[in-house]
This record gives sequence, C-alpha cells and structure tokens, in this order.
Amino acid sequence: MAGRRSVTRTAGAAGAAGPGSAARAAGVAGILAAVVLVASCQGNTGSAPPSSSPAAAPAPGTASASTSGPAQEIGGIPLYQPAEVVSKAAGSAVLRTGDPVERVKEFYDQAVEQGGWQVVSKTEAGGTAAYVVKKQGQGASLSLSPAPDGQTLISISTYPSP
Repeated sequence: MAGRRSVTRTAGAAGAAGPGSAARAAGVAGILAAVVLVASCQGNTGSAPPSSSPAAAPAPGTASASTSGPAQEIGGIPLYQPAEVVSKAAGSAVLRTGDPVERVKEFYDQAVEQGGWQVVSKTEAGGTAAYVVKKQGQGASLSLSPAPDGQTLISISTYPSP
C-alpha cells in the first residue's frame, strides 16, 4: 500500500518473531493510538492552560532545562518539549504538541538510545509510531500519533518488568 511503512524490530533470538508479529505490533499501535485519541478528547477540565512564554520555551524536540512545574520524565522516559500535558497519572502521561510525528519520533529514538533502553519492538505505520522498551526492572510503551487537529499525541506508559 503506498504511503504506509511498517518496521518491526524484536529483541531476542534471531528468527524469534513469528509470521504474525508485524500484524500484532500494528494492532497494538492502533489500540494505543485509539487510547491516546480517547484520552485527548477528555481535555483539561478545570485546569489552567500551561503558560507559554516564548522566551522560556525550549527548542522543539529538546528537553526543558527548567526544573519548576511538572516532572520532566515519566519512569525514566523524558517528556517531549514543547508539549501540553493532556492527562497524567502514576507511571503514565498523554501529551500534545504542535510538532510533527516525525520530529517527535526522532526525539524518542535518541532518548531511548541515550537512556539505555532496549527496544523490544518498534512499529511505524500510517503516520504513527509505537515503541515497547525495557531496561533493568522496568518497561515502557510509547505511542505517537497525529491528532485530528493536526497536532501530535504522545502516550507514555511505564510499568515494572522482570
């Protein structure tokens, strides 16, 4: 299909991925994108909008140097900046940014590598990207997808991992 690319990389023994691995990974990416979309539709009720001082805003795709305000990471996964927090709970966050999915993907490609995370799987399809990563005692899922309003939604979930 033109315009659709799927890349799946699985850690483990060579040839361990079965014939349905790419389809399962694409299905997981679709489910994560749906969860992100539902979460973004709930919006920020009753909270003040984030301040947006152009002088203090970090460059796109860089971590904020500011230590004030909300945490700059979730379970060791950095929060993309500039981004608005759509929702946040223990070990998870949904963010929205005006930057394109490709720029956000480049940021998380670098963050995963520099953070010492092992990529268990990475899927890119239909303008979305989904990662499953792990390192000593923890795992994380990241989903990047375009929102209907042209922004990019970022979903991060972390969890303990053997």
